[in-house]
Amino acid sequence: MNDQPLFRWIFIAIFVIALFISGYFRRKARQSGEVIPRAREGRLILAGRILFAAPLYLSVFAYMLNPNWMAWSWVSLPTWLRWLAAVVGLATLPLIYWVFRSIGHNISETFLTKENHALVTHGPYRWVRHPLYTLATVAFVSLSLVAANWFILAMALLAILVLALVVIPREEARLILKFGQAYREYQQRTGRLVPRNWFILAMALLAILVLALVVIPREEARLILKFGQAYREYQQRTGRLVPRLSLRR
Repeated sequence: MNDQPLFRWIFIAIFVIALFISGYFRRKARQSGEVIPRAREGRLILAGRILFAAPLYLSVFAYMLNPNWMAWSWVSLPTWLRWLAAVVGLATLPLIYWVFRSIGHNISETFLTKENHALVTHGPYRWVRHPLYTLATVAFVSLSLVAANWFILAMALLAILVLALVVIPREEARLILKFGQAYREYQQRTGRLVPRNWFILAMALLAILVLALVVIPREEARLILKFGQAYREYQQRTGRLVPRLSLRR
């Protein structure tokens, strides 16, 4: 059975619903409060957003319109992993809604703070300071696995790296200027992208993901070149990271 069309429609459903939720709340925020133009962030940040966001979104739209356009970056993944990614991606949708509903009119297109900005510490913000960035990353990583596409995955991981190292520090500096000690105390009891106690687990899972999708495939490709059919037969009777379970009696 060819599951490719089904995975494509799941991909489209997750992305379109997430985009609709984001657009709905951002439109409400623009109608009810101050709108900060992106140009006020400065040319460097604006150029960075275009440089890193454009390849990600273009690859997503290309896959949705015609998966063959992204076939050059397709990677073979186990079907169970793609279905797991689909479940995780769908599970992010109500969480994305929760984040937008919690932040309300404070949502901004930039890292700058509004004049009437309020310090949100309820909902998911009780544990994480930037849950929207976290969920966006999870959603895009899930979409990349549903599409079995290494380029979308690489762009998603690169985007969160830029957010963590460039955007978030600037955003938090602005929030400290706005709220002072109240925000510093909030930082002490919350995690930046994951709850404080989950950081080590999140890093371990990320390391496993990189090993499974980047390091191990390259290593096995070299082993196949060296040992040929003998290694292919070895692959058939063993698991990659855990023992292969057989249902045959």
